[in-house]
Amino acid sequence: MTQTLEDLEIPKEKVYKNKMIWTGTFLGGPLVAGYMMAENFKAFNEPEKAKKPGFIL
Repeated sequence: MTQTLEDLEIPKEKVYKNKMIWTGTFLGGPLVAGYMMAENFKAFNEPEKAKKPGFIL
């Protein structure tokens, strides 16, 4: 399935880029990285992925 330009939704919230997440992780640790990635998922209307853990203990 291919998406056209009209199908894409532009987020109105701030979107953190990879370099910003790397810098936040370096300065603030993994908690900051998790926060930034969760905010990106919420900005792209995928809140269920923001709550999903990335690892299993």
